Amino acid sequence: MRTSEELYPLVQRSADHPEIMRLYRGAVGSEDRVRANALIDAITRFARTIDPSITPEEGIRITVGLMKMVGHVGEFSEGGMSDR
Repeated sequence: MRTSEELYPLVQRSADHPEIMRLYRGAVGSEDRVRANALIDAITRFARTIDPSITPEEGIRITVGLMKMVGHVGEFSEGGMSDR
C-alpha cells in the first residue's frame, strides 16, 4: 500500500474535481452512510482513471487525505467511514 505522501497528488487532483467536491459537500456533516460511501467510491473511481492499480483501501485513504486538506476531519459519522 502506498504512503499518504505517495497518494497526496491524487488527493490534490480530487480536490480540483468539481463532481467529487459536489459529492464531498453533500456528504460532510450529513451523517448519511450512503453519501459517504458514494463519495469514497467516486474518489476511488477517479483515482483509478489516473492509476488503475489504486486499491479500495487507498481510495479510503485518499478520501481521508481530502478531508484533512479541506479541514473537515471528524465531520463524517464514525460508522460511515470505518465500516467500509
